[in-house]
Amino acid sequence: MRQSVVGLSAAMMMMAAAGGTLGLLSGCSSIVDGHTQKAPMMAQYLTGNPKEAEKQFAELAADRTGTGDELMWRLDEANIKFENGDYPGSLKSFERSEALVKDFDSRATVSVRDVGAEAGSAMVNPNAIPYRGFCYERILLNTVKALDYFALGNPADAMVELRRLREYQKQLSKRFADDLKAEEKEIQQGTQASAQQMGAKATSAQTDALSFGSIQKTPAIAEAVAETDRKAANAYGALLNPFAVYMSALGYYAENNYAEALVDLRSLYKMSPNNPLFVRDYVTVGRTLSENFPDASLHRIQPWSYSLKNNIVYVIFANGQGPSLYQVKFEMVLPWVGYTGLAFPRYAYHPALWQGLAITAGGVTERTIPVADIDAVAADEYRRRLPVMITRIVISYLVKETAALAATEAARHNGNEYAYWGTMLATSIYKYMFNTADTRCWETLPKEYQMLHFPIPANRQVGILPFPAAAGSQPTVIHLKNTTRFAIIYVRSVNGPVSIKVCEF
Repeated sequence: MRQSVVGLSAAMMMMAAAGGTLGLLSGCSSIVDGHTQKAPMMAQYLTGNPKEAEKQFAELAADRTGTGDELMWRLDEANIKFENGDYPGSLKSFERSEALVKDFDSRATVSVRDVGAEAGSAMVNPNAIPYRGFCYERILLNTVKALDYFALGNPADAMVELRRLREYQKQLSKRFADDLKAEEKEIQQGTQASAQQMGAKATSAQTDALSFGSIQKTPAIAEAVAETDRKAANAYGALLNPFAVYMSALGYYAENNYAEALVDLRSLYKMSPNNPLFVRDYVTVGRTLSENFPDASLHRIQPWSYSLKNNIVYVIFANGQGPSLYQVKFEMVLPWVGYTGLAFPRYAYHPALWQGLAITAGGVTERTIPVADIDAVAADEYRRRLPVMITRIVISYLVKETAALAATEAARHNGNEYAYWGTMLATSIYKYMFNTADTRCWETLPKEYQMLHFPIPANRQVGILPFPAAAGSQPTVIHLKNTTRFAIIYVRSVNGPVSIKVCEF
C-alpha cells in the first residue's frame, strides 16, 4: 500500500511542478492557450465591432493584472484603444506594458530555490514563464505609443518614444542573444530541478520517440519550419523593423534634424535597397548633407522636388491582420504511460483584403508603398527562437513522461491493479490538461505597413481610396487646415472598411 501511495504522490508532484497551486494556474494560459482565450474578442475585432472588442480586452487585462499573462493582454488593449481613438487610455496601457517589460528585464537576482521552482514549472508547461513579449512587439510598442502622442498633438513626447525605439533597435542583436542565453539557462536549471523532484528516469527504449532529432522530423513541425523559412526570407536582417526606423526618420524630419534622419535612412537603405520611398528619401537628405553614397547608382536617382520637413503630408496605411500563434498538438495513447502528447505554437498568416491605398492630391493619384512586412518580421524572430523553443518543448515532454512512468511503475510494483490503472488515469488526465502550447502574442497588429508622402496640395484636399475598389467607389476626402504645415494621416483596415486619423501640426 505504501508503494501505491508513492506512485500517486509522484503524480501529484507533476501538479506541483506545473505551478504548485490552483491560484497560480487560474487566469493564465497553462490549460487554455492564449490564442483560444482571445478568440471571442478577436472575433469582435475582426468583424467590425472594435468598441466591444476594446471593452472585452480591457476587462481581461484588468482581470490578469499581476499574472504572467498580463503583458499579452495589455498590448492588445493598448493597441485597440489607439485604433478606437482613446489615446490617453492607450498610453496608460502601453505604460503599464513598459513597466512589465522593465520588471522582467531587471530580474537579475533571485534565490537558487526560486530559480529551480520557476524553471521546473516551466519545463512542464512553457506557459508557466511570465510572458515577456517578442522583440518585434517591444519595438512596435514604442512606435504605436509615438503615434498616440502625435494624435494628441504632442510631437515632442512622440520623439521621446521614437528615440527609445531607435536605441532599442541598436541594442537588439545583443538583447536577443542575451534572451536566448537566459532561456537556455532556464532550460538547464529546470531539467536539473525537475530530475531532483521526480527522482526517476525514463529508459532509452521508452524515450527514443521523444528525442530532439525525432521531433524535428515530425511532419507538422517540419512543415512549420519550412513555412517560417519562406516567410522569413522577406525579413530585413538583424530582427529589424523598417517601419519603426522610418518613423524615427519622420520624427527627425518634423524636428528639422536632417543629420539624425540620415542615420536612419542609411539603415533603411541597407535593409531594403530597392524600396523607392527609402531610396529617394536617402538621396534627398544625403545630397543636402553631402553624403558619400555607398552605391554609385544612387547618384542617378532624382531627389524629391519638395521638402521632407515642411508643407508635407505623410500617409501611413496599417493593413490587415498580423500573424497570430495557434496550437498544434500531437496526441496518442501508449501502453506504458497512457495518454501522451506534445504541443507547439505555429504562426498563422492572414490574407489582407486590400492591396494598398490610392491617394489623390493636387490632381495626381499615387499608390502607397509597402515598407514593412510584419509577417516576415515575426517569422524571422520565430525562426531564430525555434531551436530553444523546441528544446524546451521536448524537455517538457520528457519531464512529464518521466513523472508518469515513476507513478505508474510504483503502482505496478505494488501489485495492485486498481492502483496501477488509477494512477495511469490520473497522470493521463494531468498530461492532457497541461499539454498546452505557448501561443501568447500581440494579435491586433497589422499584417503590413505601407506609406506615401507628398506636398500639401493647393486646395488642401486629400482623397483616400483602398484598392482594388468596387466599381463606382468614391474616395474619402480629407480637408487639411489652412495652418497645417506637417500632417500625418493614419489609415487602418483590419478586414474591410478603413478608419482614418489625421494629425496636423
